[in-house]
Amino acid sequence: MKKNILFILVLFLIISCDKTHKDESNNALIIKPTMDTSNYNLIKNIVNKGDKEAYKSLFIDYSLEEKSEDLFFVSFLMANRYSYSDAYYDLYATLVHSNLGTDFDKLDEKTKCFALYFLLKAKEKGDEKALNEAHEIFKDKKIPSAKSYLLKLAED
Repeated sequence: MKKNILFILVLFLIISCDKTHKDESNNALIIKPTMDTSNYNLIKNIVNKGDKEAYKSLFIDYSLEEKSEDLFFVSFLMANRYSYSDAYYDLYATLVHSNLGTDFDKLDEKTKCFALYFLLKAKEKGDEKALNEAHEIFKDKKIPSAKSYLLKLAED
């Protein structure tokens, strides 16, 4: 009997521990970040509203604090949910420059493909930094599409 009660209690605790929930007023997903509670409102505005000013502010905070993993997560959400060109470029830069000081040419092939996908996606969205970087990487060659690198990743 005690085992059954203990089992039910543990099961109830597991079910009731939910780190995300829906805001019923607008069905927006609210994330309760485990990574950084000091910037919770900025992250909430980025995730739920695609707030570019909040993203820029968080980018500065995370860059100064060298929180590239946290920045990558937020940039990924901002890029994919809201097609924000700066976020695509930041994903590229994080992959290239956060790799223990490794330069682009020394990245492994898969990481290089991901980085180029993000760079070219930013370029296609009109990001000037991405356009300049793409010209520097591809020199006199024709700059490929972001999709070509996504397809290359899918082949593996």
